Amino acid sequence: MAVTQKEIATRLGLSPQAVNCALGHRTRQVSVKTRQRVLEAAHSLGYRPNSAAMAVSTGRFNAVGLLMSRHHCQSIVFGHTLRGIHDALDERDIHLAITFVDDEQLTSGQELPKILGHAMVDGLLLNYTHDIPPRMVELINRHHLSAVWINSMQPANCVYPDDDGAAVAATRRLLELGHRRICYMDMTASLEESPEWHYSRRDRRDGYARAMRDAQLEPMAIIPSRRFLHERMVDHVRQLLQSPSAPTAVITYGTDDSAAMAMACMTMGLKLGVDVSLITFGHNQSLAGPRIDTLRVPEQQLGYAAASMLLRRIEAPSGDQPPEAIPFIDVPGESVGPVPARSASTASSSFSNSSSSPFSEV
Repeated sequence: MAVTQKEIATRLGLSPQAVNCALGHRTRQVSVKTRQRVLEAAHSLGYRPNSAAMAVSTGRFNAVGLLMSRHHCQSIVFGHTLRGIHDALDERDIHLAITFVDDEQLTSGQELPKILGHAMVDGLLLNYTHDIPPRMVELINRHHLSAVWINSMQPANCVYPDDDGAAVAATRRLLELGHRRICYMDMTASLEESPEWHYSRRDRRDGYARAMRDAQLEPMAIIPSRRFLHERMVDHVRQLLQSPSAPTAVITYGTDDSAAMAMACMTMGLKLGVDVSLITFGHNQSLAGPRIDTLRVPEQQLGYAAASMLLRRIEAPSGDQPPEAIPFIDVPGESVGPVPARSASTASSSFSNSSSSPFSEV
């Protein structure tokens, strides 16, 4: 037979109200010593809380939901991000429910409130990174839902990696080492099928450009002017490095670009960190080839911060939370060094672009 809170109260000589507070979310109404006594007794007696009863008495389900799109490009979530969410919720003994929803359902006008009720959650973590249906934002705002966006830039109630700040820091690091011919490369942009790019493509490029202009240098962001296959990326990078005003340092959007850069250098007899420097954004350093200096996405910190923000919103549902940008993690490698001596005397703030180049300046 299930043990009740009343039985715990009788054993400890406490009131049922005190036991209820100690086992629920009103722990501040009892002393730390009393809460510990109640928890130890509940454990020894095999007490299991009745979630339905707690929901009726407190008006809360003691759970939050992670809302994901069925379209994989819109809702990429990494294991470390889930770990961060789990850790923040576990500290408060709150559960996580994951829900996948079709965009058509989400924008029907009635679906969001039903999700809150049927999934039995007190708030939502919204893992929609881009191509967010406008109707979805409208419904969330209209119904005043306790919700927080993950990896999406919104006016409020959102947590995202600070791509702009990381790009500025990477560019300044190269400038301090004497580099002046620094380019930003994003060769996978045109391969993205979504009509709307993730904000990181804009912010990484813009952060780099601002740091260059602050140094009174003309930025050069290189993207493909036409689509091409991944296996041709190395050829295009080699063409860039063979140009008369080849860059002495490159910042790449991601690991595909940096891998092409490393392969091109190897085939040309150039050494990363000596002949040309390279910094990239990514989730982890590659296990093959030279260790590339990487700005690692703060996945676990992102999840923890988003879940913590949602809990604050649940406690104070009438107030918005300001956006929170999470700094990237700087992972040192072997691909960054001072400007090569042979290039220092010919440093220039501009790059040449022939009409036959597969790249375009943006």
